[in-house]
Amino acid sequence: MSYDLIGPSNAPNSVTTRPADSRATNGAVVGAADTWFQDCTSPTANDGTKVMAAWLNGIMGQLRNAIRGNGNLVATSQPVVTESDADDAMLLKAMQYLIQRGKAKFAQDTGTASNVVVTLSPPPPELVEGMVMAVKMAAAPVGPTTINVNGSGPLPAVRRGGYPTIGSDWNAGDYLLWIYTAGAKWMAVGFLQSDIPGGVPLQANADWYVNASTGSDTLYDGTAATVSGSHGPFASIQRALQQCAKYNMNGFNQTVHVADGNYSPIITPTINGTGNIFITGNNANPQNCAITNTSPNGVAITASNGYIISGFRLSSTGVNALDGIAVGGGQVTINNMRFGPCTRYHVMANPGGSIILGQGTFAIEAGATTTAHLAASSGGSIGPTTGAGTVFPTLVILGVVSINQWIYASYAGSVQMAYASVTGASNVTGAKYAAIMNGTIGSYGVGVNAFPGSTAGTTNTGGQYS
Repeated sequence: MSYDLIGPSNAPNSVTTRPADSRATNGAVVGAADTWFQDCTSPTANDGTKVMAAWLNGIMGQLRNAIRGNGNLVATSQPVVTESDADDAMLLKAMQYLIQRGKAKFAQDTGTASNVVVTLSPPPPELVEGMVMAVKMAAAPVGPTTINVNGSGPLPAVRRGGYPTIGSDWNAGDYLLWIYTAGAKWMAVGFLQSDIPGGVPLQANADWYVNASTGSDTLYDGTAATVSGSHGPFASIQRALQQCAKYNMNGFNQTVHVADGNYSPIITPTINGTGNIFITGNNANPQNCAITNTSPNGVAITASNGYIISGFRLSSTGVNALDGIAVGGGQVTINNMRFGPCTRYHVMANPGGSIILGQGTFAIEAGATTTAHLAASSGGSIGPTTGAGTVFPTLVILGVVSINQWIYASYAGSVQMAYASVTGASNVTGAKYAAIMNGTIGSYGVGVNAFPGSTAGTTNTGGQYS
């Protein structure tokens, strides 16, 4: 049964229209909207409001309903407000419990990885700035995320500063507070994982997956090679590297597994903490996993310290394009690589960069024209795997290649290199080496014919070859 308590009432002898009242409350005349009661015009007249049992019972029914609805434990329905409580404490205790447990502002996300769906009970009549809700998240995000509250429509979920959320800002099952902000956005209250200084520490080796054909940089989280719900590969290598950068390596390694396909150039972010990041394509058939640059002054792979890169076909062509791979800081190891045409160099060690040509096969395609296959400048260095013993890779030249010189060292750059075997050396047209401006080239004692080329090498202005 419902009761008309706010009025006008339909009880016997009640006032059915709001009577006038000349008093003002907060600058407004009470009688304009808030009155219900009026006095009888005389002791014998029945033209005023009588307080009747139906009205009083209605008041009590509303209060007791509020107490019952907000005074029980959710899990067990055990009452925390009982009939034996003092009348002056029942409503207070129920309201306190309602505020403490925050039930009206809590919901479980029933959406997908980057499309959060929340249903509050009771539903909010409107979304207003400053409104706060607690949500148990259903899945980790994979990129920019929206939140849809009670069917009001998807609105952006943002981090502090208004920046879009990113993958792994939270995990499935995390509890987050969200506040509705000006501009119709939901902002996370407090720290997300991406806010942790130094990045989230790894607790084990991590694997990420990339597939240009089946992956998505926004729909999937990169944790699986095949798609299952929100789990699936990224579409680009750069997106996977962004994911790696969120973590403090903490002594562990991360591996980016790249499926066959064609990929855009990449720039490796600085590794956070101690550990290596492996970027692995197709070691058996690197021509099936291609990274190609066609932009002016661009490089297929720009790498930095701590990366181990294997199984790719690299090419950099176009007006003013540069290298297949360039390293300008720290040590990078490359294995089982294949090179197509590059406007400048196939492999370039810039100032402060060291490139290790590791085990496996380095293949040079027919027509893979370049200024030099290996180049080191301004203190950069290139060499084979050393340590317990020097290990030289295999070189295969698949067809006719035109170069200026196979190896180039300048301005104190150093290339110390030899091969376990060379196949197709006669396919190369150009000088074997050039060492200038105090650049040094070493052949591990093999001598002047250590490297492919149709003409002898040259040294000048302090350059050395041994």
